Amino acid sequence: MKGVSWKKVEKLSFVLLSHFRFKTPTVVFKSFGGQYNDNPKYISEKLHEIRPDIRIVWISSDKSDNSFPDYVRKIPSCGWDYINYTCRAQVIVDNMTGIRGNTRAKYSSVYERIVKSPHQFNVSTWHGTPIKRIGLDTKENSGQHYFITSCDRLIAGCKYTEEKLQQAFFPLSVQAIGTPRNDILVANLPNEQKQQIKFKLGLPLDKKIVLFAPTFRDSIEYSGVAQIHNLNIKRVSDSLRAKFGGEWVFVFRVHHEVLKKINTRHIAEQYPGLVYDGNLHDDMAEYLAVTDALITDYSGSIFDYALTGKPGFLYTPDKDYYINEERGTYISLDELPYPHAVELDDFYRLIENYDEKTAIQRITEFNQRIGNVETGHAAETIARAIIKFIETQKKENLLQ
Repeated sequence: MKGVSWKKVEKLSFVLLSHFRFKTPTVVFKSFGGQYNDNPKYISEKLHEIRPDIRIVWISSDKSDNSFPDYVRKIPSCGWDYINYTCRAQVIVDNMTGIRGNTRAKYSSVYERIVKSPHQFNVSTWHGTPIKRIGLDTKENSGQHYFITSCDRLIAGCKYTEEKLQQAFFPLSVQAIGTPRNDILVANLPNEQKQQIKFKLGLPLDKKIVLFAPTFRDSIEYSGVAQIHNLNIKRVSDSLRAKFGGEWVFVFRVHHEVLKKINTRHIAEQYPGLVYDGNLHDDMAEYLAVTDALITDYSGSIFDYALTGKPGFLYTPDKDYYINEERGTYISLDELPYPHAVELDDFYRLIENYDEKTAIQRITEFNQRIGNVETGHAAETIARAIIKFIETQKKENLLQ
């Protein structure tokens, strides 16, 4: 209809369809706007394993590497299929803060009613543990008091995350039960399985992996491009070899918001044999599972990787600007389980002076301090909660 926006069509359709469920139990999944990864992936796979009769639908886009299993029905991120499935599915799983809404107090109570269906369970997982400020805690959202969203339950992997998400996305109900994507990190996969993952990701089987995964910044250039050129890849790999043994290669992976704005393949090609593009596959958890050392900055991947106990280092050349001007952080860098450096020479010394005993102790104490609840069974817990809702249509105590 000419002059009618997609958002208005979606809202009207939701009003008309939200009270009609599919006869076939249906769960819709969405991750990062259309990728097959993150927490929803592991919930989806566990759900299919337990109850293959449940129809699994994924919202997909050109952001994805198209690694969806054959049993998945893929739908685009807009259009009739999107409206039909997201309005009529019994359950929706997303890795943000709800499939609809994510708006603030300036919107009317009418819209608040529209984004919510009493017949649908929307479980959200967010996508990591926040170091940088998010939601209502960011500068752009200053003065707002609450979010309006379709989310019924927001999942966290530790008490620290539970507290920060509750604060940043008030009044959402947040519960620390574990992070599905981290199940494979807690499991400490056998070497054979790690080799299979490395083969799938196109990484050399006979080399050690250092994953360089910086977070998103306002400047695309400083969301990883400038840092990887400044690091002196050869010197870092030589330092890692001298300290830990073996031959090392870099895997360069950027934040999903950066991916479509820079050519990561071209950057990797500038360092033949030393740097591999870590953005060819959707799943960050698989990259972390085969990583032997992590280099990052203010990324929440620090919390995930700390579950492995393996070496990590933070390169933070823009520390003062990022913390004081751009984003701000919830936690001091000195409190994190890995050492950080602003200057390159200091960063090289972090590797040279690494002490495994001290590092393990620091990581262990950090996981205890943040109230880590990861057991390796988070995906199963949520999958069984989804099944329980489908069978009972009751949202209370689903994740107890």
